[in-house]
Amino acid sequence: MSALRVYYDGLCPLCTKEINHIKRLDTRGLMDMQDINAGSGR
Repeated sequence: MSALRVYYDGLCPLCTKEINHIKRLDTRGLMDMQDINAGSGR
């Protein structure tokens, strides 16, 4: 179970780079990263 859900813009290169960095640091899996564009058909 995630302690924190984070929504980000997956179409933004800077946002994606930062989220990937945060995912690497989140070794305990406490964050749930959600791309707001996932499933939008773009």
